[in-house]
Amino acid sequence: LLALEFGLLWNLLGLPTSGMLTGALIGALAIISTAMPLLAALATGLNLKIPKVKGLVLCIVLVACGQLVLEPLLFHFWANQFCDPLIYIEIGLLLSSLGASPVVVLLCSRYRCNTELASVLVISTTILSALTLPITAYLI
Repeated sequence: LLALEFGLLWNLLGLPTSGMLTGALIGALAIISTAMPLLAALATGLNLKIPKVKGLVLCIVLVACGQLVLEPLLFHFWANQFCDPLIYIEIGLLLSSLGASPVVVLLCSRYRCNTELASVLVISTTILSALTLPITAYLI
């Protein structure tokens, strides 16, 4: 979060993004950023342990319904109230229909939360989004 705020501040202040020193720094950050999704997915897989499904079914269903059904519906309602270009609404609907981000597992690990549950929920919503994402795209 701090990195995002730092980048936004850099942009708002109009600081240079080219040149020998800043160009090298931004190039290095771009290389690091391409590795982030892979590392987050790797952390998700490493933290995944096959849980007792009986105790997690309700949790998976509730999270999946919230993430993959309720979130796109809420976005659709609010976007139609405040967004003008249709392309913004379409892109937002597709993004809101995606599964949970693997970065959640990294945050759980960092703050000593339940990484196993986070891994199960990330993988479950990602698998289920393979069904809901085409439906959302079709309805758009």
